[in-house]
Amino acid sequence: MNELLSEQEVKDFILNINCKAFYTSFSISKGKNRRRRKLQAPCEGLKIIQKKLLKQVLYPNLLHFCHSASMGFMPMLSCRDVALQHTNKRYLIQMDIEDFFPNVTLVKLDNTLLPLVKNGLPLLDGGKIHYSQILALTTIRNPKTGDHYLPQGAPTSPFLSNIAFRLIDKGLSAILGSYPGHLYTYTRYADDLTFSTNHASIVKKLIQGVTSIVKQHGYSINTRKTKITKPNKQQRVLGITVNEGVSVPRKIRRELRAILHRCATTNSLIPPKTQGMLAWIYSVNAEQYARLINRYHHIKEQQ
Repeated sequence: MNELLSEQEVKDFILNINCKAFYTSFSISKGKNRRRRKLQAPCEGLKIIQKKLLKQVLYPNLLHFCHSASMGFMPMLSCRDVALQHTNKRYLIQMDIEDFFPNVTLVKLDNTLLPLVKNGLPLLDGGKIHYSQILALTTIRNPKTGDHYLPQGAPTSPFLSNIAFRLIDKGLSAILGSYPGHLYTYTRYADDLTFSTNHASIVKKLIQGVTSIVKQHGYSINTRKTKITKPNKQQRVLGITVNEGVSVPRKIRRELRAILHRCATTNSLIPPKTQGMLAWIYSVNAEQYARLINRYHHIKEQQ
């Protein structure tokens, strides 16, 4: 398959699209309560086209329309970048959008994406892709309602959801801006809304305001996941501790040290997962990584 997404490739693929054949549905457990989350994974051919569409068309033409608070699945942004926005604050407020991707429906895309692509978007081969074609390649039909929505599992869904949510991001930022001195910091990573502040007096008002704004746009807050973390507790954003700068949670560091200690005392091989743990620690805090990688290399040399 050609590396460039072409107008003919788009037309040919759409002619053969069948949601049942092109997506595989399955469920995964998520969270402490092990609630099931339904995913729809595209077949390999559609996945390749969606990746081309994302990198060659959507990013170059629409990235600048995303709100600055939208930090999930964005080029050049990491979880550490999100966490850095919320360091050294007294209160951390975290809220979750209920059934996020299934609720990014055709109506919401018509209101947010269509105005940006109504004349089509250029392809690198000189052709053009139109709004209806983008929808055909990136949405899936709900057999119960007949409506189309973004499938959770498609490479294009996170970015398109950022476009669809941009008006809400703007509204939430306007609420925050209405407070003197911009007392809050707000970021969104897909369906995770995070706020941080040093002022307890407006936490309740913020939660009420956010819930109202989100509802006005056809979404709802999963109240079971709304969480307020005070300064005497470990505050985490996307798994990163933010009480004093960004750092790896103590539990993870202890787990890795325990693995390395066990390998050193029993002369057993270091399990492969430690490399992934070390890579993640490096992406969060280089100093903590340096202390652990020295121990890792010392054990490897002894084996």
